[in-house]
Amino acid sequence: MKGVVDVANKNVNKILRKMVDNYKQWHEKLPFALLGYRTTIRTSSGATPYLRVYDTETVIPFKVDITSLSIIWSRYEQLALIDGKRMNAVLKQKGSSHLTSKALTWFTEY
Repeated sequence: MKGVVDVANKNVNKILRKMVDNYKQWHEKLPFALLGYRTTIRTSSGATPYLRVYDTETVIPFKVDITSLSIIWSRYEQLALIDGKRMNAVLKQKGSSHLTSKALTWFTEY
């Protein structure tokens, strides 16, 4: 059992090293490192340590800013428009007439 604890401690230590710039800050980042360790799926068991202990999956709370979602959606729409224009250019270059205008509209909308 000591080997399992040593491996877990080593992994948490690796996570902390990546998160902390100054060794004096480790105690501030420890809860986040433990959350990351406990909610990561282990390849050997196919489950998270949290699931094995509490018999339920973790629900990680996070805050979503609505303005950021609208920015993401507008960027998605821009990329879809660019994708549609690129598809039109490729079809015109190949001289393909087998796609109808309705299909081209679908490409630009989705």
